[in-house]
This record gives sequence, structure tokens and C-alpha cells, in this order.
Amino acid sequence: MTHQVHFYYGDRLRAFHAGLGIIIRALGHSIKSEILFLDESYAWVEDIISLKEISVKIISIDDHPKVQDFLLKEFDKIEDTILLIANIDLIVQHQVLEMKELIHLLSRTKKQNEVILTSEAKYIEFEEIADYVSFISVRKM
Repeated sequence: MTHQVHFYYGDRLRAFHAGLGIIIRALGHSIKSEILFLDESYAWVEDIISLKEISVKIISIDDHPKVQDFLLKEFDKIEDTILLIANIDLIVQHQVLEMKELIHLLSRTKKQNEVILTSEAKYIEFEEIADYVSFISVRKM
């Protein structure tokens, strides 16, 4: 596995699904994977807890200390893993960390980790550090 950062933004649910697709592919290749889902009271999110093959953490964005604890302490301990951070834009919107801190954190991730960021909003800062960027939208036919 090589270090990469993916950034999927646009339709929140579908951006998450794109990231989840990478996680599912990784699990098929026996690659260790984790999901950090930053929740803003989405009722459906608890369904992903039932996945036994993957570590899933769901943290309320209102619990700033718990989000900060994961990002500032646990994030550094992750090795040889694909980590999906769903709804990373909530960290910025709720001022859990400053963008500068967040970019520094993501930029120094261990070389053997792959990080997938999903967001409703577009952030140039995430685009600049990402190896792969996609805008996800729904087109009504």
C-alpha cells in the first residue's frame, strides 16, 4: 500500500458511498481499513456499525474533545491502514480544529496509510494535499 489522500466532495451521501467503495475493495484484498464517521445526527449512519470486518467509529461533531482526541492522538497510531474520514467538512464548519492544523495533521500521516476524505463542501486546502479529487453530484433525469 502506498500513501495517498483522496478527497470526494459534493453530495454528502454519495461522496461517502464513493469512499466506502474503496474500503470495500480494500477489505477484499485483506487490507486493514477503518472508518471515522463524523455524525451530525444522520439516522442511517448507525447501520454501518454492524460491519464486523472493519473498525467503525462514529463521533458526534458536537463532542469536540472526542473528535480532537481521535485526530490528535489516535490518528498517529494508525499504520498500514486505509482510513475513511467521512464528513471532514464538519470539523471545519464546527471549528473543532483550524484548517491549518487539520492540513498539517493530514500531511504528516504515515507513508503506509491511505486517507479518504469526504465532504459536502469543496475546500481548496484538501484539494492541494490530495492525490485524487472527485466532485460527486446527483443529476436528475
